[in-house]
Amino acid sequence: MIKIILSIVLTAVACVAVLAGAAYRLDLLHYAASAPRSEAAGPTEDQALFRDLLAAGVLKRRPDGGLDRVPPDFLLLQKIADKHDDSEAARRTRNEQSRLLKALDYSAVGSIVRKQVELWNETRRIVAIRDNRPRPEGDVANGWLAFNQQGRPLPPGDMVPEVFGFIHDGKLQPGFSDWRTVPAAQGPVLFRTEITVDKPMTLTVQVIGKPETVPNGARVDERVGELPWPCPEESKAYVVSVPLRQSSMPVKLEIAAARTTNCSPRIFGLAIGLLPDQNGDYTVYQWRPVKRSRPAGKFAIRTADGVYLTDEGGSGKPTAATHKLGLLPIVGTGAGDSFSLGGLLGGTRLPPEGLEVRLTIDSRLQEATQRAVEWGIDRFGKDRYVNERKSGLVVLNAETGAILAVGNSPGVPLGVHPWDIASFAATYPLRDPSSVIAWEVIDKHNTPGSTFKPVTALALMTADGAPRQTIDRLIAGVSPFELIQEAGLSPGTSAYAPGAGSRSIPNFGGAAIGRYFGRNTRSADICKVPQFADPNFGLRQAVQFSINVWFARMAVMMERPLVDAFIARMEKSQGDVFATPEFNLTRTARWLGIDDREREDLASNLPASAGLRRFTGDSADILYAQRARSALAQLEFKKSDRGVQNLLLWTIALNGIGQTVSASPLHMSQVAAAIAGGKRVRAHLLSEWGGQKLPPPPTEPLKVDPKLFAQLRNGMKSVPEVGTAGGVFPGERRCHVYGKTGTAEIDKAKAYNTGWFIGWREPIADDPRRLAFACMATHATGRLRFGGSACAPVVNRILETIESKGNDKDKDNKGG
Repeated sequence: MIKIILSIVLTAVACVAVLAGAAYRLDLLHYAASAPRSEAAGPTEDQALFRDLLAAGVLKRRPDGGLDRVPPDFLLLQKIADKHDDSEAARRTRNEQSRLLKALDYSAVGSIVRKQVELWNETRRIVAIRDNRPRPEGDVANGWLAFNQQGRPLPPGDMVPEVFGFIHDGKLQPGFSDWRTVPAAQGPVLFRTEITVDKPMTLTVQVIGKPETVPNGARVDERVGELPWPCPEESKAYVVSVPLRQSSMPVKLEIAAARTTNCSPRIFGLAIGLLPDQNGDYTVYQWRPVKRSRPAGKFAIRTADGVYLTDEGGSGKPTAATHKLGLLPIVGTGAGDSFSLGGLLGGTRLPPEGLEVRLTIDSRLQEATQRAVEWGIDRFGKDRYVNERKSGLVVLNAETGAILAVGNSPGVPLGVHPWDIASFAATYPLRDPSSVIAWEVIDKHNTPGSTFKPVTALALMTADGAPRQTIDRLIAGVSPFELIQEAGLSPGTSAYAPGAGSRSIPNFGGAAIGRYFGRNTRSADICKVPQFADPNFGLRQAVQFSINVWFARMAVMMERPLVDAFIARMEKSQGDVFATPEFNLTRTARWLGIDDREREDLASNLPASAGLRRFTGDSADILYAQRARSALAQLEFKKSDRGVQNLLLWTIALNGIGQTVSASPLHMSQVAAAIAGGKRVRAHLLSEWGGQKLPPPPTEPLKVDPKLFAQLRNGMKSVPEVGTAGGVFPGERRCHVYGKTGTAEIDKAKAYNTGWFIGWREPIADDPRRLAFACMATHATGRLRFGGSACAPVVNRILETIESKGNDKDKDNKGG
């Protein structure tokens, strides 16, 4: 009977721990952004008391982060120590300490502080256990019981902090139960369980703490984490592999383990914590669990075409469709997954009857996109980069900016515990499968390469202070002789050095520009258009064949007046540090949505009256896109620096071909949409809120010369027909697709690239939507190392699926 009661209690506690663990996923990082708001409102009584206790030395910090209070005879000892000091200051100190001790021990506020200190101290040293024994689907109950050395049952503790995610050893593993934890245990903890073994198996047991005794024949593998903050001792975990033979009777197992140190600076649900960037400094009740007007209300999330992504009953639990469609990173594991959409809704004041939210996602297009991205990644095989490779793909409605589909790889495996998802995110943030690769993760592998060239082209068309007439002629196309006169590029040019240095930017394969004069611009036989071999060379050919030299040279010509003015200002000024001006390349990128200063809000069309709980700052919620990065925008110089002009020109030339900027597929999909529709759109993810349709964010027309703009569009039309993606889109499909390939050289050893493809598909008879897309695949190797081979086939596979006559679809529902 005792075992049954304990099992029920443990199960209830484990459920609470799961929700807390998922919510802690990013709340640790969110603390720094949210704390100032709490501070501005003034300290609470318990917050003020805690501060005073620390300041007066009544509470003292331990090396492990815990807190010790002074002993019961502290005041007497102090009086003895101060017997020769009867000054007013000494009396005030003793009186203050006496007052604080009485408040701590005998007041209601003091009881709150005592409980927080007790809970905080329990988290500093823990022991925990769980396993992956076969269970019914959805069952995550822990089958272990804990005892002390005398055989007495030990009460359960709280969650295992996500910082112990290193126990995964870099791989997410499905099938594990909740944790069974014992906090602040004195001496080894004895864990016992019984397991039914229907057939021979190896039970994998994860242990936080050091196993001292294990079952006969078990193998013990140590895991040691590398924590980003100081810790007096190593945080250790172990994996115990226990071979089990088939048995008609339950098999009894026993593992004894000693506690280990937990140095995580925040514990979800506790007011006390350590600032991550300060060794040993406590926060002072500046953080609280989110207060709701009532318990989390019922809500449901659906796609634009009505597919439920959370439980129809309103619990917020993701459905099988969410996993199938690859939307778990957006929807989240439940209301406790704080930074996901489900977590945002769970923490928002909801109407009593609940709330239904519809995304702009089209489920059929989403499924095709997710399957295509997975197919694209599988083509690389199990090479040395299999655990590092990422891929993201966004499909937008080019007219409105509605996000119709989001492909993600790696994805979250089915059956993974919410704690594991959260802990993996904390331990391996750049490999986090619960992040939306398409807009949440940006690093050096997000260099867009030649897909940034359309941005350079639009900057050329709208440049301020540039030689306008010369640039316009070069965009429209000039003869070989004029190209030499106007740009200094001869037909034999295969590389361009922007400054006085020896560095130069080559064309792909070292090909000379003259090779691309007079080439066909359309696939006349398939698309039934007049065949045209342009004798000149301009933007159309530069886009069609992705000519680095042309774009690098044009970028330098465009920005050279700003560079010269900047150098002159440095020479005349008495200042010491000089920030570079906003160049045309940076200004155009920001206007299109590739913003290196502000996060893009994917819920900007949601009115403030909705009351959606949001997280901002460095740890923004799922509805904020990560900022782009631009080396050109961040440059600053001292007056004493040498070679400033050459460095600026070199950076500008690289930026012109997309090599000194990092952007997400979401950013680049908005570029494609802008060129497709001739207007700037803003990506958004919400289409309905509580039954009310949400209008898309406002658009703004591109203010460019139509003749120059046509050269860009014509160049992107040529890419899938007879350019760098020629042959990828079969039959008539290529006649409806515009695109631009991109291959970014990331690795200094040139072992791999990042491949890109952006563009759009024009409306067709069965689908009147204009679909804009951007695909990225990192660590592209071998025959798939280029954008035309890594990403363009993935986009083609999506179009092939949704345009198939054999598939049913709701033609009346266009999903945004």
